[in-house]
Amino acid sequence: AVMLVGSPYMLADSLMQKVKRYLELGGSALVMASGMQMAPQAQQPFARTVPVVWNQVLEPYGLSIRGDMVYDLASNEQASVPSRIAGMRVFVNYPFWLRAISTRLSTVNQELETVFLPWTSQVDTAAARPGTVTPLFVTSNAGGFEEGQAMVMPQRPPEDYGQGNLTSRVVAVQVNPLAAAETEA
Repeated sequence: AVMLVGSPYMLADSLMQKVKRYLELGGSALVMASGMQMAPQAQQPFARTVPVVWNQVLEPYGLSIRGDMVYDLASNEQASVPSRIAGMRVFVNYPFWLRAISTRLSTVNQELETVFLPWTSQVDTAAARPGTVTPLFVTSNAGGFEEGQAMVMPQRPPEDYGQGNLTSRVVAVQVNPLAAAETEA
């Protein structure tokens, strides 16, 4: 298997073609990338949408990593932040640090309850062939997302997160392109 990690700004066409060909011939890949990145040397901690180079590899399978950052108002981790008392720190729930929930639909995740996914993006499966994609990890029903630009300060109040479009969001999948052929036969 090959690991495709991070979101490089660009990739040589020759390398991209090698990865695509490897997958076409039955190779496996683990893709770990986000559609947003922290702004470099910013005064305020913001994340901005970035192109996901690996979407070129995922496109033939009907998948893409969206240019957003997912939050979960119910299933998340805590972050340590400075307190108003000098030298003290407090812990606050941080919705951008997901405690993603296992679907337990695959041998890959059936023994796991949750997994920690900080600053992650949604996986768009809308164009995937039926039967080829197995969702592995999702948010709770209190999952939302921000796109374009997101303020990622852990001290951000919960009411500053959009609450009008909360639902379960897919954040990790397993793809088996041969599964569609098996169900069509």
